[in-house]
Amino acid sequence: MLLAAIESLEFMTLFERGTRATIRLTLITTGASIPLAVVLGAARRTAPRAVRLLLDAVVELIRGVPIIVFLFWLFFALPALVEGAQLSSFTAASLSLILYGGAFSSEMVRGTLEALPKGQRDAVRALHLSMWDGFRRVILPQAMPILLPRFANHSIEMLKASALVSFVGYQELNFWTTQVRTQTRETLAPYLIALIIFFALAMAISLFFRLLESLTHTSRIDRITKRQRRDRRPIGLLPRMLSVRGGSESSEVQ
Repeated sequence: MLLAAIESLEFMTLFERGTRATIRLTLITTGASIPLAVVLGAARRTAPRAVRLLLDAVVELIRGVPIIVFLFWLFFALPALVEGAQLSSFTAASLSLILYGGAFSSEMVRGTLEALPKGQRDAVRALHLSMWDGFRRVILPQAMPILLPRFANHSIEMLKASALVSFVGYQELNFWTTQVRTQTRETLAPYLIALIIFFALAMAISLFFRLLESLTHTSRIDRITKRQRRDRRPIGLLPRMLSVRGGSESSEVQ
């Protein structure tokens, strides 16, 4: 085991190259699939009925197909159907993960929006806000504390799913781990290193989203505190004089 570990250290540049490629793919797919999930989730709840039915059909189609089949379809089958539509391994991998992750997480977003109190939507209509302004200023800020832990799970799922794209030739961490295994004819050490790297990346994602949760919670408390202080503060000269007078009279009684 020690000998295998020493031999594998000679190939650490390959692990480093694979780790960079995995991080790049994870950042791109997470950064694109989360907004896609929010848009799809909101549209599947508020769009006209015909649009909702179409989006539901597309989402269920993507969710019902294994991601490896979807990846192979984009990389191998699409060029056979459309001439000149050959995608690079990175493009096929990115599109498959973005669409797959966005479709799965859109159901999570839709359920979260449905769980919000109905009075919030009534308040948006009462204030005569547009659909976009109401969603951006009222609905989404209340949904974000609920969605952030789920987005953390989504990002980790994107990280783990990135290990499948080596089947279409994208040279990420799993690809180079297999190359090291082939060259060294050792299995334990290369895959142990890959396990540690994947675990460290997953922990980094988890810690990042926990930091976002704490910042969101703190900023929300600060806004509530400032609003309460502002509401208690007397406005205008007369209310201020009355408050001062009331305070002096109470001190005299004591």
